[in-house]
Amino acid sequence: YPVRQFLFLTRNQCRQKFLQVFQQEDAGVLAAMLLGDKTELTDEIKDWYQLGGISHILAISGLHISMFGMAFYRFFRRCGIPFFACMAVSGSILFLYVLFTGAAVSSVRAFLMFLIFLMAQCLGRTYDLLCALACAVLFLLLSNPLLVFTSGFQMSVLAVAAIGGVYPLMKKSFGRMVSAGLCIQLVMLPCFLWHTFSFSVYSILLNLIVIPLLPFILTGGVAVLITSFLFVPAATAMASVVHRLLWIYQVLCKIAASMPFALWNAGKPEVWAVVLYYLLVIGGLYVFASKKQKT
Repeated sequence: YPVRQFLFLTRNQCRQKFLQVFQQEDAGVLAAMLLGDKTELTDEIKDWYQLGGISHILAISGLHISMFGMAFYRFFRRCGIPFFACMAVSGSILFLYVLFTGAAVSSVRAFLMFLIFLMAQCLGRTYDLLCALACAVLFLLLSNPLLVFTSGFQMSVLAVAAIGGVYPLMKKSFGRMVSAGLCIQLVMLPCFLWHTFSFSVYSILLNLIVIPLLPFILTGGVAVLITSFLFVPAATAMASVVHRLLWIYQVLCKIAASMPFALWNAGKPEVWAVVLYYLLVIGGLYVFASKKQKT
């Protein structure tokens, strides 16, 4: 497959450029975030990010796909490219990027949802996050039903469900006190415990800082990578800004790990406990939503 071979060679070249411009720790993190390549990721960084509860940013996630897809779409629209051509070009570029990064389950799920967004734009319909998620999940499970048992599939689907379903309800009930990160942690807690047997207690607080900074790191990493192919000294100067942001991540993880009760080793929960937990969450959301409607 010439296209896959070309993408594989290009990914290796990009990884080498990261190593040329950044120190190995930073290069490994950026290669994991942007290229889906974890070969240069050090065990120390993995451990710190795991203890801090932010290891999810080391994988190509739906945030990456959504951010890049929307960036391409809006850029081409502002350039005056016809609507259907804009959809075709942005969708094709994103498809190649998914292949480029290894086509992880979360990436494919996000790509399918982006295609549904483009279809909604084409038909003049409103894009609904949960409906798009349901269509993407149906497609993935029809192609491979065993995905339902994998951690990547479960965490990816639960994260989007939390943002599209739980977050709007909790925001109506509690206002600005609730963040999307808090809702994601609430919904994904049993899944974390099921697959990792532990939970970082301070991950909720860390993600309140980490997630807003992530788009700047991704954008900066892409800018440095492109510049490195043109003029390495300029890329090296730009890399210092990205390094500072990654340094903040590492410091936050070290602070969280040094605090008391940083890691809750709960073990793998029983099935009945997981079912009971979600029933309580759904019941609580229903009660709060009912009270809010009455008031």
